[in-house]
Amino acid sequence: MVMKDDSEARAFTSGAMMTFGWVFFSFYPITVFPVVEAPKWRKGYTVNTVFVICWWTIFMTGQYLWRRDVKAGKYSSGEYAVKNEEESNIKDEKVDGSEHVEFSADKDKETKI
Repeated sequence: MVMKDDSEARAFTSGAMMTFGWVFFSFYPITVFPVVEAPKWRKGYTVNTVFVICWWTIFMTGQYLWRRDVKAGKYSSGEYAVKNEEESNIKDEKVDGSEHVEFSADKDKETKI
């Protein structure tokens, strides 16, 4: 989402992520799940659990930072800017004294914004 307008940066980042993944997984299975310890890989299961918790924490931190930046208005182009612009237009309409009314499929219901 951050690099949706820059295809070169997106390609570089995707390539770097794939390279890091292949480097990591080239030694990980051999060291963490050795054949001599099969089928009870106590060390392997422990390391996997720790990695899952670490990657989940990093992902959730990234989501928090992304949402914080969107709310702060750090993105001036794309769909997030349009949403912020639409919100400001609705606020401006209320200041002007006009009112926006949306009608749903049911003729009895109407929503005022």
